[in-house]
Amino acid sequence: DDLRDLRELQESVRDSEVLVVLQSASVLRRPYVLLELYTAVQAKVPIVGVALTAGEAAFDFDGAGLFLEGLESTLDAANPGSSAVLTKAGVRLPDASRVLASTVPHVISIALNQGASRNVLNATLADIVEACRAAKPLAPAEPPVRGEFSGRRSPPGHEPPLAARLEAASTLQRFFLRLR
Repeated sequence: DDLRDLRELQESVRDSEVLVVLQSASVLRRPYVLLELYTAVQAKVPIVGVALTAGEAAFDFDGAGLFLEGLESTLDAANPGSSAVLTKAGVRLPDASRVLASTVPHVISIALNQGASRNVLNATLADIVEACRAAKPLAPAEPPVRGEFSGRRSPPGHEPPLAARLEAASTLQRFFLRLR
């Protein structure tokens, strides 16, 4: 896609059956990825995550949650000028932080060991395809209320039930199919 026209990027996400995100160490520093994720959540497009598990590119789940919770300060510190991309698309950083921090960390990802054998990689691809087929839209864990975001992913003792986590995993898988 031509990333110069953010409306087309957002429309492509809205028209997708699922959004697949390749979760790497730096993926959340990319403003276009954040815009796609935000648009997917807002448009109720299911998200499927494929998390790199080996080497320097491995995805850090805890770090990702913290990064999204503090997006207003972390984004430009990690990638100067990135917040301007979201602003240009009409997305306020506090809103993106609230929505993404309350959804993206709850996506159950499929682990992808990029150094695995061909058989393991084929099985992983089959898992991704199945996850995309079964994916359902994510909703913010708690309705975002301007000015009242606590920065917590889930209140203590209120983690999503297994069925919700499985549904979120399925959603992330659909996200990855879109990337194919």
